[in-house]
Formats: sequence, structure tokens, C-alpha cells
Amino acid sequence: EQYLTIGISKGDSDERTYDEISYAATVWSAVKRGMSVLSYGACSQKALRAKLCAKGIDKEIAAEAAERLVAMGLVRESEDASRAAEKMAARLWGKRRISAALYEKGYSAEAVKDALCYLEDMEIDFAENCRGLIESKYPCAVGDREKEQKMIAALMRYGYSMSEIKDAISLFREQI
Repeated sequence: EQYLTIGISKGDSDERTYDEISYAATVWSAVKRGMSVLSYGACSQKALRAKLCAKGIDKEIAAEAAERLVAMGLVRESEDASRAAEKMAARLWGKRRISAALYEKGYSAEAVKDALCYLEDMEIDFAENCRGLIESKYPCAVGDREKEQKMIAALMRYGYSMSEIKDAISLFREQI
């Protein structure tokens, strides 16, 4: 890829040209390793850099390789974050927990925002998801004040807001 920009020609070489070629070869090797990492599953640019560094690649070279993979279109953070958020919503997680998990995976603030907008576009009803979680894990808690407080705390750890939890409890009571 860099052959034409470096301007390699047959014959003697100076130290600067050798260093450029060596650096370009190292970056390309890291790009190939990054492609291998991505073949196992999608990840953010930040996570890809960390995985490359864990494989013994220098931070600077790993960063450049990750940038090249993004430029090649092999890392699409917004789409990958949206798919991951969809899977998390299917596990009945709330918005806050989904957001925290995406940040933990190394997705940028913009990718997390796009993923949450994607969930809104899919018209996922988090109050209904919370009701489903109550139905599956805490059906006996509704009505008993002490158990209900513990259930609310657990639902908040799942990432639901208090308003979503109250709506879910009222939906659960209507269903009974």
C-alpha cells in the first residue's frame, strides 16, 4: 500500500527510507492482526487498540492500525453498538445499564447515543420490558412492601428508571 508513496527503487537505500519501510511493514502487520481480531467479533476502535496492545503491539502502531481499519470500513462503531444494544434490550436490560455496558466495551459517546436512538426507533418499550422482568423474576414481590423495595433496587441495577419501574408495576397489577 505504501510502496508508491515511499518511492522505493532498486539500488542502495538510506537509513530514513529503511526506517519508513520498516514502520510501514509493522503497521501493516498490525492491520492484518486487527483483521484477525475482528474476524472473531465486532469491537470498538478503543477495544481493538487494547486487544492489539495485549498481543504485544506498540501503542502507537496499534492506534494507527485501528485508524486504518476504521478508514477501511471494517470497524463501524455505531452499527456495532446498535446491534449490541439490541441484544442487551432483548435480555431485558434498561437504558442506563445498556449505556454503561456500551461505554465499558469502549464505544464512543456518539456510538452510544446512536445505539440508544436506534432502540427508540425500534420502539422498544422499556416499561414493558421491566414488566416482563418482574413477571419472570419477581412475581411474588408485588404487594409485599419489603420484597417490593428489594425488587425496585434490583430493577434499578438492571438500568431502569423509577418512572419505568412504577409503570411496569402498574402494568403487572393490571395483568393479574
